[in-house]
Amino acid sequence: MGFELKVSGGPGTIELGFETITSVRYFTDTPDDSNARSNDVSLAVEIKGKIITALDGDKDDTVNLAKWSVIPVEDPNCYGQVTVRYISAGMVVREMKLPNAFIVYYKESFDNETGVGYFETLIRQKKDKNKVFECSGSFGA
Repeated sequence: MGFELKVSGGPGTIELGFETITSVRYFTDTPDDSNARSNDVSLAVEIKGKIITALDGDKDDTVNLAKWSVIPVEDPNCYGQVTVRYISAGMVVREMKLPNAFIVYYKESFDNETGVGYFETLIRQKKDKNKVFECSGSFGA
């Protein structure tokens, strides 16, 4: 069981896998004061994980998430194609594709006692591109 994140496009290629990602939360959000179905819908994925110390030439792509998070809106590279997968027993339980995504926030914290770093990020789909969001599952990995 585990999660995979792949980002491509504007910010370059970023890949995080089972050993890094500890939790994923997908949600849609509409205004709380709406009395009917709203057109103002946000699609987002919150990802939490560990910052793994790079050994033997391994790369730690969390640093590239941090770099992506500071790309200004004037730069078209602030948007990327994001795929998040939840895999269990060789099956893709859920695969979400956000083709025009950007980072809302990125946070890192480090613990001096254990020496472990943690990250948390919220990635959101550009609202005017919600129609191209894809969600699927129940197929072989």
